[in-house]
Amino acid sequence: MATAETSEKLPGVPKTWPGGFGTYKYSKAAVMVNLAVFFGFMAINWASSSVINALTGGHHATTIALSVLLSLLLTAFFMVANAKVLLAGIDRKTVKFEEVFKESGEQIWEMLLLLVLQAFIVTASLLLFVIPFFFVVPRLALASYYLVDKKISAVDALKASWNQSKGHSAKVWGIVGVFFSLVLLMITIIGIPFAIYFFFMYSAAMPVLYRFVSSSPKQAQVVSS
Repeated sequence: MATAETSEKLPGVPKTWPGGFGTYKYSKAAVMVNLAVFFGFMAINWASSSVINALTGGHHATTIALSVLLSLLLTAFFMVANAKVLLAGIDRKTVKFEEVFKESGEQIWEMLLLLVLQAFIVTASLLLFVIPFFFVVPRLALASYYLVDKKISAVDALKASWNQSKGHSAKVWGIVGVFFSLVLLMITIIGIPFAIYFFFMYSAAMPVLYRFVSSSPKQAQVVSS
């Protein structure tokens, strides 16, 4: 993927940030490029989660631990897969399901480590002081995309997200705000199908922000591990 180019040259990346709601059209365009592959992974994710819940149901400590471990591995795998599919869509590149599946397995352990580190950092910031939580979360929000796109370690991905997202926290919260509004839309029965549709089509909003931030010539170069 041509991440070294500027946002003006990258297809599907806005030249100026359009805001949370304005990002929708870029996200939808990215999702549509590999729509079948994207929904394929979403369907397998849902089915796999259902199977794990059915097989590991119970209150025994071992069963609970196994369920948590399998769920984390599943989450890590599909986070890598979705990032690959959506980033390719932003670049207007088509991908094959089997290729993404294979490549995702190669980065699953780094993504799992990233999830653990993020959880620890975010929890610590929330327990120590509430206010820092709102500054820490957006600075780590792009870490998974740096990990997948740059093929760097979990620690380097956290550093890259922290350094390069400086000054973009409001953009992250803007995207979170849109997702929150979609949750509110689901309160009414008639709004559920619309919310589900927009949830899927807005899935690439954070990857779009990643491309916008990482393609900026003003950002520091990410050092590969």
